[in-house]
Amino acid sequence: KGTEINNSNEKFEVIPKLIQWAKFDDPEKPIVTALLGDFGAGKTTTCQMLTQELWRQHAQDANNPAPIYFDLRNLITFFDDQSNVDTSVETLLEKLIAVTGAQKITGIEVIDYLKDRNTLIIFDGLDEIGNSLGEAKLAEIYRKLLSIIPEKHWQQQPSDKDAEAIITKILVTCRTHFWRDNLQQQSVLSAQGRSKLNQDSPQSKVKVFYLAPFDKEQIEEFLRKKLPEQELKSALQFINNAHDLSDIAKKPLMLNFIFEQLSTLLQAYQSGKIINVATIYHLLFAKTLDRDEGKNLKIMPRSKD
Repeated sequence: KGTEINNSNEKFEVIPKLIQWAKFDDPEKPIVTALLGDFGAGKTTTCQMLTQELWRQHAQDANNPAPIYFDLRNLITFFDDQSNVDTSVETLLEKLIAVTGAQKITGIEVIDYLKDRNTLIIFDGLDEIGNSLGEAKLAEIYRKLLSIIPEKHWQQQPSDKDAEAIITKILVTCRTHFWRDNLQQQSVLSAQGRSKLNQDSPQSKVKVFYLAPFDKEQIEEFLRKKLPEQELKSALQFINNAHDLSDIAKKPLMLNFIFEQLSTLLQAYQSGKIINVATIYHLLFAKTLDRDEGKNLKIMPRSKD
């Protein structure tokens, strides 16, 4: 679920909301939606589920938008040489396409394709390249990505009599806490003045959604799909009683990891070992190191401090 204001209690289902936005070519609607969330909030999963659903709907009716998903993590090594920041948007698109193993498609061909087709472009993980580039260079790359939308669409106002339908839209994701403050967030996401980032303004070209943490009902619903009733009760009791686990379980990524390690965690917990957030991150780190070696994960004894 998501909100339009960070930490708001007014939640909505994110994917249906994004589909509704992507389908309409009304010039009054935002061109760009930024989906923000904490680490593990489910940004990538949301994008992948959205992509699958849009492809399903596009297959049924070609008038529905076709999604094109780009994982910006695939540009990290490209930007190891920071002089590549000066590259063209066409080259960036070619780099993103090349890692998929698809046949060679030029960036110019991609942009030409977008001119007359109802499309949603998804750029997932703005923060992934921003971590190494810094704010100024990230803003430059972001502006280049937005340039696949013709300039006339950025300049036109909904009240213009000759306002054209906007058939290509952009969804971008980023960690909420990547930004130093709200001012920096608004400055970059609005392309530093290209669009007024005003949630209440009909002239706003950019909309911001925040992925909300799971609530108790969502945590239970997630586990209910994976566990029989008796195991579900034990899992919920464990999460609610173990120190800080109910808080970390609000993140879908971490909840899924808790589920994957549930038998190990329960066994350790029932034997009297301390289970807390540090335990979960230790296991996650160990899994990352050992996944290629097939080692068995164990709960390491903790000191009293």
